[in-house]
Amino acid sequence: MSTVPRFALASLAVAALVLLAGCSFSFTTAHITTFVISSDKEGAHATSSFAPSDPIFAKVAIGNAPGKITLKWGLTAEKVVGLAEHSPLPQLDKTYELPGEGTSTYSLTPPHTGWPAGTYSLHVSMLDDSGAEKDKRSETITVTGTATNAPASAAPASNNAQPAERGNASNAEFSEPEFSDSKGGDAADSFAPDTAVIYLHTEFKGVARGSTITATWIAEKADGVAPETKVVSSDVTIGTQENQVDFSVTKPDKGWPTGSYRVDISVDGKVVTVGRFIIEE
Repeated sequence: MSTVPRFALASLAVAALVLLAGCSFSFTTAHITTFVISSDKEGAHATSSFAPSDPIFAKVAIGNAPGKITLKWGLTAEKVVGLAEHSPLPQLDKTYELPGEGTSTYSLTPPHTGWPAGTYSLHVSMLDDSGAEKDKRSETITVTGTATNAPASAAPASNNAQPAERGNASNAEFSEPEFSDSKGGDAADSFAPDTAVIYLHTEFKGVARGSTITATWIAEKADGVAPETKVVSSDVTIGTQENQVDFSVTKPDKGWPTGSYRVDISVDGKVVTVGRFIIEE
């Protein structure tokens, strides 16, 4: 019986190690461990059914992640009133990064006219540090009920628009209200409970000189507050050469209750557009 000399076995072992050292392997068992769609940021009230004015939250937990993870979120209108079937909604796409294991929450504030009724798919893809997709999840949600009618136009007004003569408020056209935590700051649709001041900006045309624009801030569905509670309202009388308006509201003494809020913008008592934002921890 022949035998292999010990020095030959050692040489083979060294060669194998050299070969392995020259190769690059990337193993990961990172995956999405939980995926919950809910009516609250914490994910305590899981649901797949929403009203047009409801905010929507989705939360995932990532396990066994040795390094950075990227989460790409999105919403698709599968069969929705007024939209083609299976229409992606790229304006709602969001990307978040995690340094490793952890959780991520995707929050959606309803449009100012509310979510159109129908079925949607809410989806998330998990990518590793190289950009390779390692896991993905998708769930169907349903919106039932009637959304508010959209205003005549949501296009921003021209900078040289002239105020109309005082008359029918139905001629007014407003851009979609934008919210921020500083005057002229970046637009946002969610704020922390300790936000000192929340600002609203909108542009318009077709508003008569001498008309009154009113912003009424309403807690639609906030913790510890009765639904549709009026927070505050303020007025601006339109003069000449005006085509934009700003409003603001100051934080309550005990902070903003978490939940969803709406601002009704009216001209001479007639609501012409609405804006929505949420307060979340």
